Amino acid sequence: MASERQIAANRANARLCTGPKTAEGKALVGRNAIIHGLTAYGGLLASESPEEFFEMRASILDELVPASALESELVDRVVGILWRLRRIPAFEVAVLAWVQARERSQSSYSIGNPRLPGDPGAPPAADYKDRQLVLGRSLDAFLAKDLSGKLGRYETTLQRQLSALFSELRAMRARRKEAAQSRNGLHVLE
Repeated sequence: MASERQIAANRANARLCTGPKTAEGKALVGRNAIIHGLTAYGGLLASESPEEFFEMRASILDELVPASALESELVDRVVGILWRLRRIPAFEVAVLAWVQARERSQSSYSIGNPRLPGDPGAPPAADYKDRQLVLGRSLDAFLAKDLSGKLGRYETTLQRQLSALFSELRAMRARRKEAAQSRNGLHVLE
């Protein structure tokens, strides 16, 4: 059990550790917990194209045509889930590329190479292959040799969420249609 003096010291120390102050610092630490982005509700990974995301979002909005603020929120969630589902095949490719590169002893990306992209002190990943290997390395460590199991579970969870959102959208639209018919004096008998 902590003494009153220790508690006071802890509180004094906590007041000194208030986190980042600048917008850049806050944005940087806001992404600290993102490992793979399959469970993240917002944001793009550093390797993803904002233009591609917004093109996809616009296409889905054009197709689903939300008619209320709540429908817009549900459609935005659909967009986020579909975007995260797109990551899974890219992650599989990245992990496989990393594992293959790691296992090639003559490769410049071997485990013992101090210049491996992503290592502390190594130059930043310059091209697509380097970025793919960095992502693959991170995912390999996260997945710990259970690639198909973990990715499969994430994919299943995302697909269930997507299905539930579509069901909710259909139900909202049916209720709105029923209310409009009721206001117009049209009662649909089933």
